[in-house]
Amino acid sequence: MILRARMFDALVADFHIGDGSGLDALTLASEYQPKAFRILYTATADAPIIEEAKRSGLVQRFFQKPVAAEAIKAALREGLQDRKRLGREPGL
Repeated sequence: MILRARMFDALVADFHIGDGSGLDALTLASEYQPKAFRILYTATADAPIIEEAKRSGLVQRFFQKPVAAEAIKAALREGLQDRKRLGREPGL
């Protein structure tokens, strides 16, 4: 599984992916690399699930589709800069 085999600074996931969910991927990411910045986006917001994911710290940023690629890029830049500034090197 790539989440175990590679270091990463951030993970961007769609809520609906293949046979699972983006939340499943973000949960695994948080277990293997808890300092990685995590973004979830979806076309259909299941409010209770999304709110719980945000409250638990599983998701640092959430976007509702349609979302511009620039908005996601800006969130990634901001999230990674915040982690660096706070001394939480991503992926470590």
